[in-house]
Amino acid sequence: MKHAALLCLLLALTAFPAIGDIVEFSDGEGAIKTRDASYTEEKIEGEDAVKAQFEPTELWSFVRFAPAAGSWDLSKYTGVSIEITNTGSMELKPGFRADEAGKVGKDAWNATHASVAPGETKTLFVKFGMDYNKPKEIDTTKIGAIQVFLGKNRAEASTLILRHIKALE
Repeated sequence: MKHAALLCLLLALTAFPAIGDIVEFSDGEGAIKTRDASYTEEKIEGEDAVKAQFEPTELWSFVRFAPAAGSWDLSKYTGVSIEITNTGSMELKPGFRADEAGKVGKDAWNATHASVAPGETKTLFVKFGMDYNKPKEIDTTKIGAIQVFLGKNRAEASTLILRHIKALE
């Protein structure tokens, strides 16, 4: 079950509906893509998670979660969230964004970021219609990907644990 951890990650039980409650995932469906990063699907503290290793790079590195085909219709939700744990030795400022399918450039996403200290766990929230706390509309009927990214010019590899991707009411 290549994407079993992804399935469980997306189906995590919470007070908010998870993306898995909106999109049916089965073995082999859904996709995780990376740039200057790698990932493993693991059980961490008894929960399914994605452990993402971001390499030092001159580019923006990312781990991107996408549906197997097409896009997600998240128009009845106010945004998305993800729990991120920094297992490294230096403070990181991961970004988190929801991308509109079929659109490119700076108008194609809503995003946020936060500083996460070594050993710290934070939940990042992307509010639809906002990009780094500034108004920017995207078409939430066709969300093509949700991604976590780190900025360029990092001097050392960095590891983040990614859990509980949710669509928020």
